[in-house]
Amino acid sequence: MQFGRQLIFTSERVFSDDNIKAIVDRAVGVHYNNAVDIERLLNYYLGNQEILGRTKKVRPDICNRIVINHAAEIANFKVGFTFGEPVQYVYRGKDTAAEQDNAIDDSGIAALNKLMYRLGKASKDRDLAQWLYICGVGYRLTVYEGNRLETYICDPRQTFTIRANDYTKRVLLSCIRSVEKTIDDKSVCRLSVYSDNHYWEFEDDNLIVSMPIARNPITEYWANPTRQGCFEPVMDIIDALNKIESNRADGIEQFIQSLIWFNNCEITEEQYESLSEKGGICTKSEPNMPASIQMLSSELNQTESQTYIDDLYQTMLTIAAVPDRKASAGGNTGQALIIGEGWTMAESAAKSFELSFDESEKEFIASVLKIVKTVPTECTIPADFATLDISDVDIKFTRNKTDNLLTKTQGLINQLEAGIHPRIAIANCGLYSDPHQVYIDSESYMQKWEGQGENTEQQQTVSNADNDFNALFNSIMGGEANAANE
Repeated sequence: MQFGRQLIFTSERVFSDDNIKAIVDRAVGVHYNNAVDIERLLNYYLGNQEILGRTKKVRPDICNRIVINHAAEIANFKVGFTFGEPVQYVYRGKDTAAEQDNAIDDSGIAALNKLMYRLGKASKDRDLAQWLYICGVGYRLTVYEGNRLETYICDPRQTFTIRANDYTKRVLLSCIRSVEKTIDDKSVCRLSVYSDNHYWEFEDDNLIVSMPIARNPITEYWANPTRQGCFEPVMDIIDALNKIESNRADGIEQFIQSLIWFNNCEITEEQYESLSEKGGICTKSEPNMPASIQMLSSELNQTESQTYIDDLYQTMLTIAAVPDRKASAGGNTGQALIIGEGWTMAESAAKSFELSFDESEKEFIASVLKIVKTVPTECTIPADFATLDISDVDIKFTRNKTDNLLTKTQGLINQLEAGIHPRIAIANCGLYSDPHQVYIDSESYMQKWEGQGENTEQQQTVSNADNDFNALFNSIMGGEANAANE
């Protein structure tokens, strides 16, 4: 098994009906290796782990195969921690002094979030995150059908991209390869290939569709630069934990089913076989030695085993950047617990993931804007996005809305009192899953905060003028006083 998913490259830059199939066929070999690894990681996440193939040479009748699915524990935490709240779009900031133009962009962002809600994007983001954290890559297909904009999450075992083998490494082709069953139970290999301006479709080796398109509808996402799943670096530790737990179960069962030792007791072969099936053995000692029957048992030291398990488990959590949810013994401050139990590390890993996600998400937004600026959807019209550009959109992840609620509300008030624009203060306080909609709904109630910056500036100007007058007056009066004294 390779670690991380391999990128697929091509040196071709011109694609036509004549060469596109050969280019994709050369790439399929690398994709097949990736698909095999993705399948293995998915099965591992589902519980099909190495311990299930365990065998024993000594007492093979006692062979426990216990799967403690730490892979699912890690992946489910990552998905819930990062995507527990919907990903929202907020206005990145003012780019013009005209407040009316900024208000138009505010409306465009609100329309974009409304469209994403209609698409059910939050649940599809969760499906995408599942693939990202299991195998390191994910794909989203965005199409316009009738007057409906639709987005789908593609299976990375069937989807791949081909990139330029230069310093840009930009995506040149996106491919979906699947095997379908026809009505007469025949298998057909279907291949769909998208470039930035053309689409090809093959059935087996036959080209059946070739037509121009306006954009590449597939967006590739990745969890990290090496495209590894979140539990992939700790799979050996997970296997070791499964093995230890299985051995502990064997130890308990073997202690209960201890062997019986018959010493210097003559029994027939039939009796011996019967005793062997029931856990007994027979031995002979020297002549004239007394016969004895006793239990052979040895109990596993559970305390030492648990110490080793705890060490492996803590190492696994540290490498995977998952916090320890073990109860604290007390005596620590809240912030110390957050740092000591790994929540700070989990937050740092989530922020690193967001950087990779943002890059691809911006490509998705650009693709959506290219569509909705020209055609209507069920809930928007092109005029809603007339002036909205990808550079106006910021991608917002929200976590722990109710954690340290008093601190966050106080932080919001402090920002507003300091003259920070309400849109920025609401977006950065961490209280709301849709901060942009909160700002729009609250705009009429927050006018005093928007005017506070201007009032503060005017007060400062008046104060400065008063100070200048007082200095001049004191200078004049001081000069006259000095003259009088002379």
